Amino acid sequence: MLLLVIVLTSLDGQGLTFSEECDGDSLDRGKWVTEWGVYFGEDVDFMEDASQATVSDGICEIRAERKRTPSGRAWASALISTRRSFAQAYGRFEIRAKLPRGRGLWPAFWLLPERTGHGPPEIDVMEAWTNPPGTGSPDTRSVSTSVHYGPSYDHDLRHTVWHRGRDFTAGFHEYAVEWRPGSITMLVDGVPRGHISRDVPDEPMYVIVNLAVGSETNGRPDASTPSPSRLLIDYIRVFS
Repeated sequence: MLLLVIVLTSLDGQGLTFSEECDGDSLDRGKWVTEWGVYFGEDVDFMEDASQATVSDGICEIRAERKRTPSGRAWASALISTRRSFAQAYGRFEIRAKLPRGRGLWPAFWLLPERTGHGPPEIDVMEAWTNPPGTGSPDTRSVSTSVHYGPSYDHDLRHTVWHRGRDFTAGFHEYAVEWRPGSITMLVDGVPRGHISRDVPDEPMYVIVNLAVGSETNGRPDASTPSPSRLLIDYIRVFS
């Protein structure tokens, strides 16, 4: 009998340390916690009961929709994290996802320190605002990678690189960072798109994925924003 062993590695041969392949029929509670909160996203509650985060047919879905919420905000969605199960300093963090289209939608894949549970510092592997400053109609072609540093979330205490490419709501794309001491490289579909080399965090951080709704600086939902709106995830992987 021939035993075939397949080991997932990143492009430069690094070993897989965390994986969500979205193969089950529900969110894996051994990996993920859902967190209720109103702490960002002007129009959304994140629902702790995971009603807005589901798994089926090989896809993890985070769904934002207009419905009754605990705080009375107009939208319900989900934030999932590995705060109690996984954290890592340095490596490659990647997600393959299809982004939602609509005014005021704010999907993100990001990292926070295990030590404190909150930022700063913060690494935003991928953020997409449908209405970045200076735009009118929804912008579906721009994504960013950022590092927040300093004692507070001041807009001046952030380094950000942007990539403008194809319509990221039209299909699945891979968003990643290569995080090394003093260096973060943004990758989209495996291609380096930007680089940050100042104020780079140096401590273990856990993984967060969410779909927020509403930002005073980057756009609010309106009657045209689809309900439900969906962030679809094929996989999330972390390499050493």
